[in-house]
Amino acid sequence: MVQAKSAVGNISADARTIGGIHHTVSLWQSREHMLTYLRQGAHLQAMKNFKRVGTGKVLGYEADSVPDWGEVHELWKSKGREV
Repeated sequence: MVQAKSAVGNISADARTIGGIHHTVSLWQSREHMLTYLRQGAHLQAMKNFKRVGTGKVLGYEADSVPDWGEVHELWKSKGREV
């Protein structure tokens, strides 16, 4: 979370547990800023190790407004991609 919050282009990052599942959400100034963060440093290492530490879904999408946690969770359940 510290790396995401301090990354160039990050607007905000947050995490919470819903239904026993840990979720994170981050908002970015642009898709390019987000992709730069995803492809390097701590996040890249975490994703390489993901299958050893857990299972789950991921979801990335663009929006004109900031979703609340209820919206985020519903989108994740309905449109998340298994990794």
